[in-house]
Amino acid sequence: MNDHDSRKQLVIYGEGKVSAEPDVTDVYCSVQAENPLITTAVRLQSEKMQALLARLSTFEIPSKDIITLGYGWNERNDYNQETREHVFKGWAVTQRLRIRAPLPPSSLIIQRIADLVKVERVNLVVKDADNLRELASQLAIFDAQQKGLRRAEQLGVTLGHVLYFVESYQGTMPPVPMIRTRGAVAMAQGAPELPPGETEIQAAVTVVFEIESPLS
Repeated sequence: MNDHDSRKQLVIYGEGKVSAEPDVTDVYCSVQAENPLITTAVRLQSEKMQALLARLSTFEIPSKDIITLGYGWNERNDYNQETREHVFKGWAVTQRLRIRAPLPPSSLIIQRIADLVKVERVNLVVKDADNLRELASQLAIFDAQQKGLRRAEQLGVTLGHVLYFVESYQGTMPPVPMIRTRGAVAMAQGAPELPPGETEIQAAVTVVFEIESPLS
């Protein structure tokens, strides 16, 4: 048994929890165009993309918040029930995007671009989630320290150095509307309601203190 294992130890668990209202909306969507000629499909998709960027510019969304997640094309085929054959229909060019928008006007933005994109889903998030995690961690460490001091007093010992420390996080997002492709038609008729709820982040720490000696 090494020196570390032979030391008397006190294991303490600490927890910290913080919450905040989401302040940005992540809209996952795609811009698509179809045509029998792939060159035409590419051109049409590009034109729709330019129109989308022009509309988003009116909301002053910075270019860094419009991220391309994927771009590609594939064949479209119809199935002939009589011949049981796939009949070439054309090409579909698709560009998948994540658009990050401020929460207050986000529903209006979705309504404004509904005829140009197919919305896959909408996530409401806290922009500075890293700060929330750091604060939750600090609260968890403080909780462990206070618990450690109380236990040491109850046991009649004093605490020494920290021998081991580990932390973990758990974030719970509020329920958000999962808007599918067909929802774009409905959104064109009116802005959807997006109740923000709250984002909750929990931190947990395990702290192993060395027990130095009994209290004098």
